[in-house]
Amino acid sequence: MRFVVHLFLLSMGLLAESAWAAPSAEQTTRSAREWLEKACKKEDAAACTELGLFLSFGIGGEAKVAEGERLLELWCVERSFGPACSRLAGLHRYDTVRQVEYLGKACAAGVFEACTEQKEVRGSSEAEEAAATTLGTAASDAMAAGDVVLAREKLAELDEKYPNTRAYKRADRLRTELSIVGMDAGEPQVRKWFGVPGNFVAGRVTILSFWETWCPHCKREMPNLAELYRELRPEGLEVVSFTKITKTSTEDKVWEFIRENHIDFPVGHEDGAMTARFGVSGIPAVAVVRDGKVIWRGHPARLSKELIRGWLSSSR
Repeated sequence: MRFVVHLFLLSMGLLAESAWAAPSAEQTTRSAREWLEKACKKEDAAACTELGLFLSFGIGGEAKVAEGERLLELWCVERSFGPACSRLAGLHRYDTVRQVEYLGKACAAGVFEACTEQKEVRGSSEAEEAAATTLGTAASDAMAAGDVVLAREKLAELDEKYPNTRAYKRADRLRTELSIVGMDAGEPQVRKWFGVPGNFVAGRVTILSFWETWCPHCKREMPNLAELYRELRPEGLEVVSFTKITKTSTEDKVWEFIRENHIDFPVGHEDGAMTARFGVSGIPAVAVVRDGKVIWRGHPARLSKELIRGWLSSSR
């Protein structure tokens, strides 16, 4: 880039051939920007593109970076100038989605080298997306099977190899769930109990359930959890549930839900402290505690009798 600017300035008579007349680097940079700005103001697309790239690399100060990208966006998106799109693609080489988008615009605008490059990048991107999806699925399946170690290994591989994929972003919830596993469960922190108080019994497996009366999926999963509790309680299973009583929910509606669905495990009204402690961002959600530690976190629909019985047998 410096060589190109140097030639450009020579052609404009800004640099002398003799060494004694050579301006400083700062003067060269300032002069180049001034000449490019003049040409750009005259609607010279090539000059605007060069100026955009010039500024986006931080030449002229950090404040100019955003200005440079805006110029390139203007000439690529609004004025369909192919070289500007090619330059944008180069700037976003670590974001394959945007890179393919800009290369496509450059290709459509007649920069035919961009057509080949777009095909290569897209092919690479699709292959990476497929590989990343495979790892994400493997991590999720391992978590569903209770194999936290394998789930972490697969997720770590995904994070290391494919951080720019959609599969990486889809794994955000699993990352949160895995970050909770292994932490101290603490003690229940509630405003009040609806009936019998709950606690995390030492030596027993306790499922913590987070729900609300207005949540349609909770209305399906809570009765299923109550049935599971009645069946496995003789084998050592405990369940404690928490509601923040949000939106249209009220204490009367909580009592009504408990009665209608035959909920016979402890239900506590919490103020959000439990939700925050266990990393709950969507409901229904559950955490499984054994001997004071969280051993699993996820959606209640992923809990199977076989998985729970495995935890129960290892607690005896």
